[in-house]
Amino acid sequence: MEEEIKKYRKDTAGSIMTTKVPVVFNNDSIGTIVDLLTKYSSQFDSINYVYVLNGRKKLAGVLSIKELFRQKKRVKVKDVMVDELVVVRVNTDQEKVVYKALKYNIKALPVVDKNGFFLGLVQSDDILRVLKKETEEDLFQMAGVVNKKGSFDNILNISVFKSVSHRFPWLFVGILGGLLIARIIGIFEETIYDNIVLIMFIPLVTYIASAVSTQMSTFMIRDLAVNGNFLFFRYFFKNFLIVISIAVMSGLSFFLIDMFFYGDIKTGIILSVAIFSAILSSLFSGLFVPFSLSRAGIDPANASGPFGTILQDTLSILIYFSVISLML
Repeated sequence: MEEEIKKYRKDTAGSIMTTKVPVVFNNDSIGTIVDLLTKYSSQFDSINYVYVLNGRKKLAGVLSIKELFRQKKRVKVKDVMVDELVVVRVNTDQEKVVYKALKYNIKALPVVDKNGFFLGLVQSDDILRVLKKETEEDLFQMAGVVNKKGSFDNILNISVFKSVSHRFPWLFVGILGGLLIARIIGIFEETIYDNIVLIMFIPLVTYIASAVSTQMSTFMIRDLAVNGNFLFFRYFFKNFLIVISIAVMSGLSFFLIDMFFYGDIKTGIILSVAIFSAILSSLFSGLFVPFSLSRAGIDPANASGPFGTILQDTLSILIYFSVISLML
């Protein structure tokens, strides 16, 4: 059976499942199952649950060991089993397996093929192992410190050149973005010279928009992994309502704060409009970029790294100075 597991694509439910679990038929009695477990318990990798098949050998239900020993031996398993099952397909990505287990608070997930035939079980230990691996991988990808194959660099075991070659391309994206931002600021040089006080608010505008973008992309990456039937336009509309609400509250909050500390209505209006517009632009970097990368077969976790950040900063600066130029 182990050779059969090896045929499944890497990082799927099939590649991490075990086939050594107790399997019975729905017409078997509780007494028969108890005898089975007593005789062959050492051969199973997991005996937390007994998996029940129907006459066509399709998964029909499950029965916990605790519930099993509460029943009388003559009772049929079909009369006490749980038939509302949470299952995963054999080719389901292991990350989706983990999220499904967490979503339904399940210790182990049965694996079936497209026709519903029971193939094996993803155990709790494997779920936790994959959770740790996928979480670390996503975090390191966001920071741009993993290689193209997604494996982690061991600093002590690789050369300085290889370490630099893995990190610098991500930072080079930031350098190019920084040069683009400098160029944009240069275009508005005259506007800046006449309104030098507005320069000190650049970090505020870029920060708030980038923060909203990061929040959205984090939710997007998670939901792309969890939801098999991802409806982008419905998802976009819901996020649009959320973001426009955040933009209104942020713009209004800053206007009130500006009036309290500075008492400059014109500056308050300009900055409020700029913040509102910059936050709205985060819909592009926070939603469209990770979704497009996912469609292209690229891990969308990369969108939350240097690329997504510098893209949003560029948009924010462009919007900020455009608003200043139009309103002054």
